[in-house]
Amino acid sequence: MKPHEITNAGQAALTAKSVYGEFWRQYNRVSKHLHCGKVPGLELVACGQDTGHRCEYASPVDGKARWVNVPVSVGERGVIFDNGRSPKSP
Repeated sequence: MKPHEITNAGQAALTAKSVYGEFWRQYNRVSKHLHCGKVPGLELVACGQDTGHRCEYASPVDGKARWVNVPVSVGERGVIFDNGRSPKSP
Protein backbone atom coordinates (compact mmCIF):
# COMPACT_ATOMS: atom_id res chain seq x y z
CA MET A 1 0.00 0.00 0.00
CA LYS A 2 1.20 3.44 -0.87
CA PRO A 3 0.38 6.24 1.63
CA HIS A 4 -1.36 9.34 0.28
CA GLU A 5 -0.82 12.82 1.59
CA ILE A 6 -3.82 15.13 1.87
CA THR A 7 -2.73 18.47 0.48
CA ASN A 8 -6.07 20.22 -0.07
CA ALA A 9 -7.84 19.74 3.27
CA GLY A 10 -10.92 21.92 3.51
CA GLN A 11 -11.52 21.90 -0.23
CA ALA A 12 -14.03 20.04 -2.39
CA ALA A 13 -14.65 19.39 -6.06
CA LEU A 14 -17.62 21.34 -7.42
CA THR A 15 -19.11 20.21 -10.73
CA ALA A 16 -21.55 21.99 -13.00
CA LYS A 17 -23.68 18.84 -13.13
CA SER A 18 -24.04 18.73 -9.33
CA VAL A 19 -24.98 22.43 -9.11
CA TYR A 20 -27.57 22.34 -11.90
CA GLY A 21 -29.08 19.01 -10.83
CA GLU A 22 -29.28 19.81 -7.13
CA PHE A 23 -30.70 23.29 -7.76
CA TRP A 24 -33.47 21.79 -9.90
CA ARG A 25 -34.15 19.08 -7.29
CA GLN A 26 -34.43 21.57 -4.41
CA TYR A 27 -36.11 24.51 -6.14
CA ASN A 28 -38.40 23.09 -8.84
CA ARG A 29 -41.28 22.96 -6.34
CA VAL A 30 -40.71 26.65 -5.53
CA SER A 31 -40.64 27.92 -9.12
CA LYS A 32 -40.75 26.56 -12.65
CA HIS A 33 -38.40 29.36 -13.74
CA LEU A 34 -34.87 28.41 -12.65
CA HIS A 35 -31.50 29.66 -13.85
CA CYS A 36 -27.86 29.18 -12.84
CA GLY A 37 -24.88 31.15 -14.03
CA LYS A 38 -22.17 29.27 -15.89
CA VAL A 39 -20.33 26.87 -13.58
CA PRO A 40 -17.09 25.19 -14.77
CA GLY A 41 -17.28 21.46 -15.47
CA LEU A 42 -14.99 20.88 -12.47
CA GLU A 43 -13.64 23.40 -9.96
CA LEU A 44 -11.83 23.06 -6.62
CA VAL A 45 -13.54 25.26 -3.98
CA ALA A 46 -13.25 25.90 -0.24
CA CYS A 47 -15.77 23.97 1.87
CA GLY A 48 -18.40 26.03 3.66
CA GLN A 49 -17.59 29.24 1.80
CA ASP A 50 -19.37 31.10 -0.96
CA THR A 51 -18.07 29.90 -4.33
CA GLY A 52 -19.08 33.10 -6.11
CA HIS A 53 -21.51 31.14 -8.29
CA ARG A 54 -25.20 32.02 -8.26
CA CYS A 55 -28.47 30.40 -9.21
CA GLU A 56 -31.82 32.18 -9.42
CA TYR A 57 -35.51 31.40 -9.32
CA ALA A 58 -38.50 33.56 -10.23
CA SER A 59 -40.73 34.46 -7.29
CA PRO A 60 -43.97 36.43 -7.56
CA VAL A 61 -43.87 39.67 -5.57
CA ASP A 62 -46.90 41.99 -5.73
CA GLY A 63 -48.13 40.15 -8.84
CA LYS A 64 -44.81 40.53 -10.69
CA ALA A 65 -42.05 37.96 -11.12
CA ARG A 66 -38.81 38.87 -9.36
CA TRP A 67 -35.57 36.89 -9.68
CA VAL A 68 -34.22 35.73 -6.31
CA ASN A 69 -30.43 35.32 -6.20
CA VAL A 70 -29.18 32.16 -4.41
CA PRO A 71 -25.48 31.74 -3.46
CA VAL A 72 -23.79 28.38 -4.08
CA SER A 73 -21.39 26.71 -1.62
CA VAL A 74 -20.23 23.17 -0.79
CA GLY A 75 -20.62 21.39 2.55
CA GLU A 76 -19.92 17.94 3.92
CA ARG A 77 -22.92 16.49 2.08
CA GLY A 78 -22.50 18.27 -1.24
CA VAL A 79 -23.83 21.43 -2.86
CA ILE A 80 -25.56 23.94 -0.56
CA PHE A 81 -27.73 26.82 -1.72
CA ASP A 82 -28.46 30.03 0.18
CA ASN A 83 -26.21 29.02 3.09
CA GLY A 84 -28.29 25.91 3.79
CA ARG A 85 -31.66 27.61 4.21
CA SER A 86 -34.65 25.71 2.85
CA PRO A 87 -36.31 27.02 -0.31
CA LYS A 88 -39.47 29.00 0.42
CA SER A 89 -42.65 28.09 -1.39
CA PRO A 90 -44.41 30.95 -3.19
